This record gives sequence, C-alpha cells and structure tokens, in this order.
Amino acid sequence: MNITILLGSPRTQGNSDLLANAFVAEAAKKHEVHTIALRDYNIHPCMGCNACMQAPHLCAQHDDMTIIYSLLQQADMLVMASPVYFYNVSAQLKTCLDRLHTPLRNSFHIQKTALFLTAASLKEHVCQPAILQYQLLVNNFNLQNIGIIAAQGVKNPGEVLHTAYMEKARQMAQKL
Repeated sequence: MNITILLGSPRTQGNSDLLANAFVAEAAKKHEVHTIALRDYNIHPCMGCNACMQAPHLCAQHDDMTIIYSLLQQADMLVMASPVYFYNVSAQLKTCLDRLHTPLRNSFHIQKTALFLTAASLKEHVCQPAILQYQLLVNNFNLQNIGIIAAQGVKNPGEVLHTAYMEKARQMAQKL
C-alpha cells in the first residue's frame, strides 16, 4: 500500500510530527510511505475562482500544490497529522485540504485515511471540531477511517513522546 502523510504542523518535530513519525516507523516496514511536511511547501489558499472546475482541471495558481496532487494520485491511504489551533487543524493543513476541492481528486485512489491530532488543552471538546470536519470528509468521499488519535495535554515539544498515544500510533500502523 502507498501511504501519504500530510504533516500540518508549522513546527519541525512538534508533537503532531512525532506522533506521525511513530506511525511511519511501523508502516514503512510493510508499505511505501511518503511524508509531506506542508510547512516546507509554498501553498496558496484557494481563491474560489473555479478555474480547476474547467478542463483540464488545473489550478490557476502555480505553486507547490501540483507536487502534492501528484503524490496523492499515487496514494492508497492518506494520514493527516496536525496540532489543534483554535479548535481546528492548522492553517497549513486546512489550506491544503481546501485546495483538494477540485475534480483532480477524482484521479486519487485513496481508500483509507487516519487523523492524528495533538492539543495542549485537556478540555473534552477541544478536538471535536477538527474531528467533525474529518468525519465529514470521510463520509462524503466514502473513505475507510482507520482511526483517530487525539493526543491531548501535550503542550511542549516532545511531550507526546512520553504518552500512550505513541504506542497507539504504532499499533494502528501494525494493523494495516
């Protein structure tokens, strides 16, 4: 299986990156894994111009999203990892997801997906808006949800390393 991981954190080796890395370490033993740190790509927000809706379905913006489209066209599974900022995924991940509202997504072969969230807050509801958005995407595109890990109470860089969430990510990969 070809797995693409979208890392939504603006921080290198932040908690969501570390959680995703635990998954990648196990998944890479049996599967081809591509990790995309969105912070390293120049991706502009969708302008709503609908240029992509007209054949040949190319975006009017010439940025690094074309690289991501080509990787997603090869993927069987998509994993999204993000810190929770103000009750949702990071701006980096949200911008990328918005740009997937294009007929190009019909060329994707993604069937499975998973979501990794990290949040400083322990409040029960802090991850719910991001999870709801994810569930709506899964349902709308008939994807198989492999799992959601919402690692809460991990504020400082590296804190997730000392939690049971890391083992949950490894176990999720082992079950693929």
